[in-house]
Amino acid sequence: MISVLYCNQKQPRKRVQSAENQVRLNLGNHLARFFKTVKMFETKFSSFHHKLTKRELKYVFGVDEVHQVPEYELIKTQRHRKKDGGLRLQFSAWGDDFVLDLKPNSRLISPHIVSVTRNGTQVTEQKGLPMDYNCHFQGTVSSHGHVPVAISDCRHLMGTLVMNDHFLILQSIPRRVQRHSIDGEHFVFKRSPSLLTHFEQHNIEEEMIGLNEIHEPFCDTIESRDDPNSAEILSLNYTIPSSAKLDSAFVFPNMDPITLEIGLFLDSQLFEHFQREYIQDAEQHLLDFSLALINNVHVLYQQPTLSPNLEIVIVRYEMWKSQPSNLATFVHKNGQAQSLLDAFCRHQAHINPGTDLTDSGHWDHGVLLTGYDIYHTTASVAGVAPVARMCDQLFACSLVEGLHLGRSFVLAHEMGHNMGMVHDGVQNQCSKSCCLMSAVNGAGKTTWSECSVREFNAFLLQLDESGKGNCLRDGSPGLLERNHLQDGRSPGQRFTADQQCAYFWGRDYQVEIPSGRSIEDICRILWCGNGGSTISTAHPALEGSYCGNNKWCHEGRCQPWPSGPPPAVVHGGWSRWSNDDRCPIQQCHVTGSIAVKPQHRDCVNPA
Repeated sequence: MISVLYCNQKQPRKRVQSAENQVRLNLGNHLARFFKTVKMFETKFSSFHHKLTKRELKYVFGVDEVHQVPEYELIKTQRHRKKDGGLRLQFSAWGDDFVLDLKPNSRLISPHIVSVTRNGTQVTEQKGLPMDYNCHFQGTVSSHGHVPVAISDCRHLMGTLVMNDHFLILQSIPRRVQRHSIDGEHFVFKRSPSLLTHFEQHNIEEEMIGLNEIHEPFCDTIESRDDPNSAEILSLNYTIPSSAKLDSAFVFPNMDPITLEIGLFLDSQLFEHFQREYIQDAEQHLLDFSLALINNVHVLYQQPTLSPNLEIVIVRYEMWKSQPSNLATFVHKNGQAQSLLDAFCRHQAHINPGTDLTDSGHWDHGVLLTGYDIYHTTASVAGVAPVARMCDQLFACSLVEGLHLGRSFVLAHEMGHNMGMVHDGVQNQCSKSCCLMSAVNGAGKTTWSECSVREFNAFLLQLDESGKGNCLRDGSPGLLERNHLQDGRSPGQRFTADQQCAYFWGRDYQVEIPSGRSIEDICRILWCGNGGSTISTAHPALEGSYCGNNKWCHEGRCQPWPSGPPPAVVHGGWSRWSNDDRCPIQQCHVTGSIAVKPQHRDCVNPA
């Protein structure tokens, strides 16, 4: 199994007073100004973060020592609830006013979600979540160019603002510290390139490149030998595509994004951490935090730099008050990353019900948020995931430390690996310092590179053409219902049966009715083909699909339209022709040959 580790990089020490004179002499006025700024920052804010315990430092800032604390400001927030359920949030920081316009993220939780609590041999399972959860929002920072933001306003305010060259994390001050007359109940801190000096960034990158060249495991790929019984599952001939192949990728349009259904697991170490921090309502606080973290990941996959966008829907929620026996501490050596990941992947695969098409409780990707301080050899790491294994029966899974919201960027990074993305600047030609798929954490990487988008689309195409189905094309039932019924149309009215085949099996597939069957039978099972043998999707046509003259699929049967006038005819229009800059895959002009340049356009408005 090939996995990718995401490193914790230490932030530069801010105890600089004794070194400042030497810096002035040796490095000149530029670095002197930098150190002066750091010293002013430390003087201004030392009264707050010095009051935090080590556990609070880890939970609040994601650091181990006081000198690692990033730049932050205490703030007072103003909330305004809107009649439509939206929220306007305002605060001031660093002499600037921030205005956040937010809407509820109703797509985060599947209406069919199953929640499980494990405590030794006692297992409690129920439909829905056991506690309140309708407090998660997404939107834009209208005061700053409408950059994306994810905010959770449950018992405590928390969230992430994805600025152009850095990100801001909003947190509540721990209740223990609030008693000490702290001015304000919240604070916001920066994660930006300035957290690493030029020299430290250069040294880290040089060290990573050098070690990668001699194939030694340093925050990069590592291999493990698995048992022979899983050899078939583990075999994957995945190659990073060239840019010339991108034009041939069939991509879901952004108006109808692809969907990742996840099972979210919280281990006993994380639960115990929240028990220590929140003596009362620890379970509710852990639920609020974990959903806020996934909400932050969701907004990262909704950015315009990624196409197609990815919807994330939680279909299973598991809280472990005690660790399952096959994930006990001795099994993974107290948090050894590869061992813990392997044990978790096998555990979640074993309990994953049915298949993606036969069970609404089935998840595409398992996520374990852990309270263990995970490590590889002697290095501390933040997350690990198998590469290019999404939709795999066994290794569609990620492991991430879950102690603070900054780990949402790590989880987005690890999920990117599982969907075919590799490290920018190390395994592709994009910049190593700009984007979410950089190999180094915490340097203002908030967007997706062109390389990541190309790798993502190529991986989707590979899944489409695998013949095994693409689990990301199968939208969550709750997501389809919430998105597509808003304009009065059922999902089957929005997507024709041919489109359903194409989205699931690939662009060359359409409805093919086997001999002895009729169009009415697609309401029970949808058959697709590409001119060869006919195959089934193993699921019925979507609700509202056309199944004969004046008939549609309703509750699994082909039934006449309801009494009254049929749906009004809405004349659509044509989209633009597809990109014609170059021929797909190869150059257009070959001496002595004829080149064919295919283009297509779609009927849109309505789709």
